[in-house]
Amino acid sequence: MNKLFAFIFMLLILSNPASANTEWSTLSLQQQKMLQHFHSDWDNLPADKQARLIQGATRWQSMNEDQRKMAKSRMERWQKMTAEQKLRVKERFKKFQSMSPKEKEQIRLKRQWFKSLPTLRKQKLRERWNNFSPEQRHKMRNNINRGQQNGGFRQ
Repeated sequence: MNKLFAFIFMLLILSNPASANTEWSTLSLQQQKMLQHFHSDWDNLPADKQARLIQGATRWQSMNEDQRKMAKSRMERWQKMTAEQKLRVKERFKKFQSMSPKEKEQIRLKRQWFKSLPTLRKQKLRERWNNFSPEQRHKMRNNINRGQQNGGFRQ
């Protein structure tokens, strides 16, 4: 019985896609074309990195032209960021992920409200925000949160 259990356990571990590397030859021609840059090192990449690359290639293939343009623009913007800027973005993302669904929805609504403003108004708000001291920014965030708790955004 123990031998049978051990054999089944080993089969499960070996068949787990997250624990086994994907052979280059098993990728579709489209995936190979998209991941050509990684071909020479493919066998040396960790299985989780291979899985992320495959997932990204699959996601890219499912995008329409506008989605691809946006994704490319975001990637170019990411590549231009300094290490410090990337760290801040990752920290903010991590913080957002840890928020409750209600808090996430509030953030989405604030962003949607801001995006709906006329370009000139957004520009003026950004300039004003950039001129605030850290203390003023903190106070403004508190005011915005209080205003939202009272049923709406302050403008």
